[in-house]
Amino acid sequence: MAETPNSLNSSLTPAVSSAVRILDAISASARPPTFSELQLGLDLPKSSLSRLLQTLMGVQLVEVQQGRYQIGTRVLDYYASYSRRLDVIAVFQRVADEIGERIDETMQLAQLQGTEAVFLAKRDCRRLIRPAAFPGRRVPAHATAVGKALLAHLSATEFAVLYPDEALPALTPSTLTSRRALQDALQTVRKDGYAQTRQESTLNLCCFSSPIYEASGRVSFALSICLATENPSPERREAATCSVLLGAQSISHALGYRDPDYSL
Repeated sequence: MAETPNSLNSSLTPAVSSAVRILDAISASARPPTFSELQLGLDLPKSSLSRLLQTLMGVQLVEVQQGRYQIGTRVLDYYASYSRRLDVIAVFQRVADEIGERIDETMQLAQLQGTEAVFLAKRDCRRLIRPAAFPGRRVPAHATAVGKALLAHLSATEFAVLYPDEALPALTPSTLTSRRALQDALQTVRKDGYAQTRQESTLNLCCFSSPIYEASGRVSFALSICLATENPSPERREAATCSVLLGAQSISHALGYRDPDYSL
């Protein structure tokens, strides 16, 4: 039984590496393999293979039927999580196109990973000067509007785990550099319903962001509208804040969230 390419990672511990090899081998097999077939293909000791299979079955990543092993139902939970991310990107693109008919600004979708905001999708404006944006970009969350919108909805315990120290790194002279200043800013986000930054991650960049709610009420994503300017006009600022609030609400509703205070 051939191993799938790129199935191993030298940074993994031996047990995790072997468990991944088992999952790769089962998923790559045209027919659910037997124990003997797995051992032959993976060249693992019987005792190690048996122990790893028992562990994988214990967490429902592997199932056995009539002596043959197959991927377990636990994988569906991971697929559902991955699908939600794909779904929100598709909804973001539709909503961003609708907003783009009214205002010509750069829009982005992001999620929180540790203390970083990770951008998942974007819609560029048509302006000659526009923000540098691309999917996959990572920026310290405390210096971004999307990061603040997401951090504002963490529990006190979750926030303390992410930010155990008082000092925060500065990206520009305007970046918040203390945990206390960040907590004060997050309190304002919760009150206003949106976050904003002015040259905190990048000079000559102002951003506005609002949280996106999933059907469960959990905040996992945020929508942002970014303006490549140090000081936008009041009219441009108002258009951006109104659009980001309405856009995030529209995406949230598309994902199944129903605000108890919302009425048609």
